[in-house]
Amino acid sequence: MLNSIFCTMFDMTRGDSVLFIPSWPHGDEGLRDDTVYKCVMNYDNLLAEGLEYDFDMLLAGLNFLGKYYKDHEFGIRPSDEYIEGQGLIYDEEESLLWIWETFINDFVNDENDIEGTYRAAEKKVGEGVAAYQVLIRARRLCRLISLGAPEIILKAERDILTQAYFLHEFAESMEELPRTEVDEKDIVVF
Repeated sequence: MLNSIFCTMFDMTRGDSVLFIPSWPHGDEGLRDDTVYKCVMNYDNLLAEGLEYDFDMLLAGLNFLGKYYKDHEFGIRPSDEYIEGQGLIYDEEESLLWIWETFINDFVNDENDIEGTYRAAEKKVGEGVAAYQVLIRARRLCRLISLGAPEIILKAERDILTQAYFLHEFAESMEELPRTEVDEKDIVVF
């Protein structure tokens, strides 16, 4: 069963390969209702089943790590003994360590060097217009799980991570536009 947000984004992409989504929260500004993202999509290499599997593995790993960090300092690599004691199969252990290495370990969000931060994100998760958002949203979701955030907060963050992940995989470009320049029926509603 393909993720409903993935399906919605795919279905709402216009014939000219343009997808409009609401802007994501920006730091302290919170949600911005006055702007949308215009994303030019390329589905030439669409492998939906693989995409969903990879994303589900990411969510499972973030959930596991978030629960681990309830009792341990955030960002410290879980010990091999701890991981092995969880009854995971080898592939799950390898995925978990990859998720830790990619999304949790050693990423510095330098507000004084935005370009450098974006390049660092692309080194970790691969090139794409939403690499930074995928990385930041994954770290944020893991941290919220570790803090025991309410499910409504976790769902909202998972939804934004899902959107960012989809755009990272398929968007060729992404720009922020005033909402008044876009027909409301073209904007994805989640």
